[in-house]
Amino acid sequence: MRELNDIDVQEIAESGTTVVITHPYAGNPIGMEVDIVGLDSEAAQAVFKRQRNRALDRQAKRKALSPEEQDQEVIEIAVAITTGWRSWDESQERDEAEVSEWIPWNGEELKCTDSAKHRVYRKHRWIAGQVIEAAGDKSRFLAE
Repeated sequence: MRELNDIDVQEIAESGTTVVITHPYAGNPIGMEVDIVGLDSEAAQAVFKRQRNRALDRQAKRKALSPEEQDQEVIEIAVAITTGWRSWDESQERDEAEVSEWIPWNGEELKCTDSAKHRVYRKHRWIAGQVIEAAGDKSRFLAE
């Protein structure tokens, strides 16, 4: 049997991975990719801890989590695990395209800041969903 202490899930999650964002209905790449860490990462675990503490406070006050608060928790996780993003002309193959360290947003270049991540994930929850789904797929973080 392998030594259990040799399996460091946080270290594996911190190694990161890249998610190619696809159209929510068509399924084709939209010319955007997001760098993320896994749900076992320090950043994600800190968010989960804050969310659990808030849930305990609400429970003590017998107050339910509103749908808006649920949405905010999803966005909070997506923001925490996102470490960068890039874009390219989706009509080109990724490997052949000029790749930018920003995404187009209302005619501007939106760099990956916490404020920008909140804006994108609040407006496009489907992107946050793809990011979180990928972060939960532990096999994406294994070295090849």
